[in-house]
Amino acid sequence: MDYLGLEPLKWPIKIGIVSTKYWRECAGFHGAKVSQDNRSFLMSVTRYTKLETDNSFAMYQGELWQHELYFNLNTGKDEYPMESQLADIIEIRLGKDTKDIAHGLFSALRELDKRGVDIIYVEGIEDEGDIAAAVMNRLRKAASVIEKQ
Repeated sequence: MDYLGLEPLKWPIKIGIVSTKYWRECAGFHGAKVSQDNRSFLMSVTRYTKLETDNSFAMYQGELWQHELYFNLNTGKDEYPMESQLADIIEIRLGKDTKDIAHGLFSALRELDKRGVDIIYVEGIEDEGDIAAAVMNRLRKAASVIEKQ
């Protein structure tokens, strides 16, 4: 999984996801195809269930699996000869309302920290208005890596 920059960690790792307005379930990990060193992998998230929480946000957990993908010339089909669990995922969905996102963001980050995640992916929001700009400013200062899509 060195394409995520996480080689030094012990597997399976714990990934935290904070989603807001547009990300698909599990930040798009489920169903993603990745190629590396002439090999292809298909990602899947299994055992995805809702967790009980006292917070205002919805929280889910699941397992991220990597399946090596190759094309079998004899059968003419894709096959998955090897699979391994890469991560346990905890996803927190804050909703689409900017005020709800601002209100729940740092409690969501504290919750993920309390659960011992190794890395956190946070979906940013558009800098529309003072609240959104303040949220994004704090996230940019706290982030170790920022990627724009």
